[in-house]
Amino acid sequence: MTRVETEVRPDPETASADAAEAAAGALRSALAAVGRARLAVSGGETPRRMLALLAAAPGIAWRDVEVYFADERFVPRDSPLSNQELAAATILAAPGGPSAYPVPVDAPDAATAAARYEALLRERFAPDGPALDLALLGVGPDGHTASLFPGSAAAAERERWVAAVPRAPQPPPVPRVSLTFPFLDRSRHAILLATGPGKRGIVARVLAEARAGRPKLPAARVSAIDSVTWFLDADAAGPP
Repeated sequence: MTRVETEVRPDPETASADAAEAAAGALRSALAAVGRARLAVSGGETPRRMLALLAAAPGIAWRDVEVYFADERFVPRDSPLSNQELAAATILAAPGGPSAYPVPVDAPDAATAAARYEALLRERFAPDGPALDLALLGVGPDGHTASLFPGSAAAAERERWVAAVPRAPQPPPVPRVSLTFPFLDRSRHAILLATGPGKRGIVARVLAEARAGRPKLPAARVSAIDSVTWFLDADAAGPP
């Protein structure tokens, strides 16, 4: 059974730093065990500091790390809205240069990009068993994670590893491409980071659903083979 833990820190900097250290530990363990580590990152402003700290963590042979994307906005790669742009400024700038496997946003549309990304993943990962060593995720104000929005076809997907989201119901309202639960749930570890008073209500709802064993919101459905850990600051963890 997946171990679910909640770690509360006094401020966003400490939450980001401890999440980065936990992520670094997962990568070091994978590297020591098999000589390779695979992680998926997501976007938004919340993980920026965590990813920068992770890139600077000692004891990681970054040349043996593969970076995939939990989701991506279907925008040009150099757009400020691009998750790849965030990754390039943080985790992909780690010394030694991890290998990056970005979503092909040069495809004609999000559906084609999703199909191409799934084809790439199926070339690189076994059809079953553990896949990612670590998924770094967040939670949106509506309870979405990656780009799996409540009530969406992508969140309900049971077979495909990657799905297109024609128009995101949360800003920015652009098409997206997202890993789905059939793939994300095969991560050995998942870390979710949420900070600030704006996340307080949704974090309370998500954690209540997860603890009750009746997850409806996508973020409450996050699972992993070994552990799911939430890192929160005091504002996000406070009373709803």
